[in-house]
Amino acid sequence: MTDEQFNDINTRVKALEQTMPTLKNAIDENTKLTQQTLEKTGDMLSVFEGLTGAFKSIERLGKLLQPLGWIAGAIAAFVALWASLKGGK
Repeated sequence: MTDEQFNDINTRVKALEQTMPTLKNAIDENTKLTQQTLEKTGDMLSVFEGLTGAFKSIERLGKLLQPLGWIAGAIAAFVALWASLKGGK
């Protein structure tokens, strides 16, 4: 290795050493912002999980009420048939 190469490497290392505090501060700030984002999105995630449970409950209720709709439709059809057979009075 020549003196010129050694000096070039030494200059590069010194430049890196000078930028290290700036990079460390930037990484620390990024970590802080990431943690804040995680806290905020964690609250949003809780809300969405709650909504998912509510939608599942509504879906189950709909499945439960579907046969009642069929029964009500059959009764309405029977009443309409009965009314038309009676003469519609």
